Amino acid sequence: VEDVYRRLAQILKLELQIDDFNFFEANTVNGEIKAVHIEKEIRCDIFNTGCRADKTNTLIDSTQFKNVCPSYTSCEKVNYFCIPYSISNELDLIISIYTSTLAQTMKVRKISPYIKDYVDAAKTVLISKKLMHILEINAQTDVLTGLKNRKYLEDIIPKITSQAQRSNTFYGILILDIDYFKIVNDTHGHDVGDNAIRLVGQTLLDNIRESDIAIRFGGEEFMILLYNCNEKSIINVAEKIRLSFSQKDIPTNGTITIRKTMSIGVSMYPTDSNTLQECVKFADLALYKAKNTGRNRTIRFDKSLIKQ
Repeated sequence: VEDVYRRLAQILKLELQIDDFNFFEANTVNGEIKAVHIEKEIRCDIFNTGCRADKTNTLIDSTQFKNVCPSYTSCEKVNYFCIPYSISNELDLIISIYTSTLAQTMKVRKISPYIKDYVDAAKTVLISKKLMHILEINAQTDVLTGLKNRKYLEDIIPKITSQAQRSNTFYGILILDIDYFKIVNDTHGHDVGDNAIRLVGQTLLDNIRESDIAIRFGGEEFMILLYNCNEKSIINVAEKIRLSFSQKDIPTNGTITIRKTMSIGVSMYPTDSNTLQECVKFADLALYKAKNTGRNRTIRFDKSLIKQ
């Protein structure tokens, strides 16, 4: 998608000789607007006040009506054209073009049909790329929790390995699951079990950074990849998650709530092994040790666990 917008920008600059413009995407479902190409600078408050051109589905020309757009507060020296294009039922593309001379303004008016032709030519590719991106995200996302899934982990391992080797970055690996989870399903039903799993997912997101990755590994088992961390911070995050989850109420089908605990196994890449896959296995061994020594605890992997 980025390549499509980059090529469209090149056409405006090289073929149509326009050098001051921006591209915005407008989601017609939730009203969200985001910049997808900034050639020079954003001159309006489009993200907070919205886009008049998109709302009215008409070209906005400040040379005809000086204060026509409330998002644009200053047009003393620069004129603006905002042109909306419908890409799909859920997506509009807004091209904002700025001019400072009469000659530039007249040129934009003259070539606006050509811009539409180029956008129309890009529509099919944009829709196809967007759909592929959505399908890829769905394939890598756990439906119940919204976290990444095991397929995402398999896809991201080569990238993480390359990054760690190139920049000497350390990753903390946490594998965790809910203690005695089968009892929840057997006693309260799978709906309550799903509530518990969702609550784990939310607890993870509440206690990690944007640079970290939370994954539903399978069933009631989860994994966290902590980016660029040390031994102390890994244990601190693990304990924070464990304690936080143990204090949260899991809703049942009745008026009561229940609480559960979790066990966590910890390893560190590349400290424990030079392969990420083996470090995942080591964290799983540590989790197994936590389960067999009382549960509701965090265990750091050490080499003695391999012999057990």
